[in-house]
Amino acid sequence: MAFLSVNNVSVSSSSSGGTSSAKVLLWSALVPYAAGALVSFNGALYEAVSDVPAGVIPSVEAATPATPGSPRYRKLTSGNTAPEEYLSTKPYYDGQVVRYKGVLYRLDGPVSAAGTLPSSGAPWTVFGDGIGMSEFEAQELTNANLSSVNVGLSSCELRQRMSEPNRIKQHRLRFITNAAPPGVGAALATFTFPTPLKSGRPPLILIAGETSLASSANFAAEPVISGSDITGYRIWNGQDALAASTTYDVCVRIDELHA
Repeated sequence: MAFLSVNNVSVSSSSSGGTSSAKVLLWSALVPYAAGALVSFNGALYEAVSDVPAGVIPSVEAATPATPGSPRYRKLTSGNTAPEEYLSTKPYYDGQVVRYKGVLYRLDGPVSAAGTLPSSGAPWTVFGDGIGMSEFEAQELTNANLSSVNVGLSSCELRQRMSEPNRIKQHRLRFITNAAPPGVGAALATFTFPTPLKSGRPPLILIAGETSLASSANFAAEPVISGSDITGYRIWNGQDALAASTTYDVCVRIDELHA
């Protein structure tokens, strides 16, 4: 993860088109900047096109100038900040990276108002996490993504463990069979991804039992394919039959990029 180093740097001159060595200043809300000043704001580099009074936020002014068509800042390079924990009480600006529910997000827009939660949609972009989660894998799942539940199940739903969100990358399911459970090889349920995987390459789907009765032999999964899109996955009763009136807890892990 690279950040802008605030030293003497070579930049294109807005007047001559050449390059010159100029000092980059860390932007401060308390300081006015003269025309031609270079400021670093959230790791990005901005040039003051004209004199700018104190308190004018570079990312906002560059994207949505107070005088339409005449921005007082122009953005020269992109950048980002070091990650910080997301706080719902503060606004965020272009280039800021926050950690929310274990995932890193970067704001790729001029401003996000306080209380606007990070998501995998604009203006937020999934920036990564500690285990290499892709944007596809970071999508959150809900019970609304479940369908085609076998009639031999009295319940099939996502289950929460502490505050850990259920994501495509890793999520937990609970199956409760009724008196006439699904047979071996029967489809138990279908999960539809919020956004399809468009790589055309099926992801790796692993299922691990989390109760004494649940084992990998009880369950199997296969991707659901529509054209070149992977739209979800279907989970099956594997080679071992499910017992009647029994609870099975499983953890499903999906890897988009695998060897």
